[in-house]
Amino acid sequence: MNIGHDRVRDFLYREARYLDDRQWDEWLELYAPDATFASPGTDMKTGQTGMNDMTRDDYIKMTEGLFTGSSDIKTTLTRVIQSKDVAICEWVGTGTNDGEMMGEKPTKKKFGFHGATVQWSNDDGLIKR
Repeated sequence: MNIGHDRVRDFLYREARYLDDRQWDEWLELYAPDATFASPGTDMKTGQTGMNDMTRDDYIKMTEGLFTGSSDIKTTLTRVIQSKDVAICEWVGTGTNDGEMMGEKPTKKKFGFHGATVQWSNDDGLIKR
């Protein structure tokens, strides 16, 4: 399936807007009900590093934990590479740590972060992984 660059771009801007505006229900509607999630890093329960499969609830908790710790967090797409049903999205974010973030007390400091997301879409244009 080839979902098209314009459709990918529109989806990504809509996703960023939902996250920035903390519209969690609308954001979740962008994902297929049976979507799977994985995140690089360290599994806090096992200490294992690498790609960690996550449940939908774990992914929501991780994302909300980041966004609720900063009242002014904003994300910006910097580059999108797309082929057929796969999009690689590079992004940056900024904010101020003015609330509890992932279990840590607020520092009141500005912060920046960057990352990339690989997203596979289903036939309906929803994210499946």
